[in-house]
Amino acid sequence: MELWAAGLGDAHRERATKLAAFLRRRILSRPDGTVDWAYRPPLLEPFDQSGSEDISHAGVNVDFMALCVREGILFTRAELERVAETFLRVVRLPDGRFSDNVNGTGDTNAYADVIALWGRLAVVRPEVADVIEAHARRREPPMAAPFSLLTLAMLAHLGR
Repeated sequence: MELWAAGLGDAHRERATKLAAFLRRRILSRPDGTVDWAYRPPLLEPFDQSGSEDISHAGVNVDFMALCVREGILFTRAELERVAETFLRVVRLPDGRFSDNVNGTGDTNAYADVIALWGRLAVVRPEVADVIEAHARRREPPMAAPFSLLTLAMLAHLGR
């Protein structure tokens, strides 16, 4: 997508659109307004989509979705708002830690150091930036690498 945005040809936008369509088909809407998707969905029938993406890999998906919204590629602002709702109500646990998976399962906090990948959701829900900043301030030692560069870059991008 960034190659298309840099003026390097429509083939790059087409590739991003196809990838967005593939990802969009994997996203399952839940009755409570949140979403979930599997890490490796089956490509052949019966298409059982059990299991949930870990929040580390999901962060890459979320960043891509936000860029798609920015560029007008397939995903809508309303869809991004549901992903933000998932982050705020399901991924972020009541005690301030983060679930291991998009569906809220797992509480090892194993992927908390890459939570900044979800930062572009602040475009639709500014409190996402608050959550990331609060996590960064709680780190011991403060801003430990490699978390630090990614998080500082995202917080700067969000105007923090």
